[in-house]
Amino acid sequence: MSRGRSGSVTLDEAWAFSFVDRTKVAAARKMVAVLDSTKMPQKQFRKMIGFVVGAVETGGLAPEVSDALKADDNLYSVFTGLYGIITSAVRGKVKDQQVARDLKNCQVPQPYLDDVTKAIANKREALEKASESKRITLPTVEGVNWRIDVTISTTTLLRVFKPTIIMRLTLSDGKIRTFECPVDKFHQLRYSVAKVLKDMQDVARHPMIMIE
Repeated sequence: MSRGRSGSVTLDEAWAFSFVDRTKVAAARKMVAVLDSTKMPQKQFRKMIGFVVGAVETGGLAPEVSDALKADDNLYSVFTGLYGIITSAVRGKVKDQQVARDLKNCQVPQPYLDDVTKAIANKREALEKASESKRITLPTVEGVNWRIDVTISTTTLLRVFKPTIIMRLTLSDGKIRTFECPVDKFHQLRYSVAKVLKDMQDVARHPMIMIE
């Protein structure tokens, strides 16, 4: 899958731009490799999906299931790969069409791909509810205020005239955080934000993202 005139992408790029969380890509790729090499029966694969769905909903596995997974490297690889794929789709609230598209681009074998997408579609509401109940969230920024203070003099210098930016953040939990920011650091912050916005635009224009 090398890049060509038609705008095709490499397999590494397909995974990088997929919905799968970056920390779980390696496990998902290992799962695909195991499925390709072992040709796991679909009946067994569907049972693995059931274990993953149960783990997400309840937060754990039955001891006998956990022991069986630990005793078989291939089963363990398939379970962890499925867990990464399903939890990424659920937590990101990824649409079913995108799940199917991304997994196809990542070369997940079609029979297994169909089983994964069906499981996510059929259990989405319960999985999202379970995921939300376990999620730890941090306060978000709801308002930003700032002003510039100028230090005219200090105990050692008569004339300083050094500007300092005072930032005040209002958080969603009602708390207000205030901090000082030197001008040079403020400019660095502006540059970093602008760079992130440009990177997001570049990603949005990537052929992998633009596929309908």
